[in-house]
Amino acid sequence: MEISSGEEGLRGCFGVLAAVEMLPDDVEVTARISKLFRRLQDLYAATLIRAQTLGEIDPKLDERTLARFLVCQIQGMRVLGKVGAGRSDMKALVDVALKPLD
Repeated sequence: MEISSGEEGLRGCFGVLAAVEMLPDDVEVTARISKLFRRLQDLYAATLIRAQTLGEIDPKLDERTLARFLVCQIQGMRVLGKVGAGRSDMKALVDVALKPLD
């Protein structure tokens, strides 16, 4: 949330900026950014599986879909940060994004 708002949010994220500016025309950048996003999804999915095993979130939820959703949400917040979205806006988005995990 903090890295997506205020001064830091205005700077943005290198991965998001590369994806927005270079894809799909640059094959090398496409491969690297795709790998980055897949890695993030894998890490989130592994964390979600652990949380499901511990009974912290519903085991019926599909961890791969949730992981893709989280990557989408977080990277989208990075884009909104580039146009000056504030901390309170980002907090509201985080609250909505985490609702399925309640």
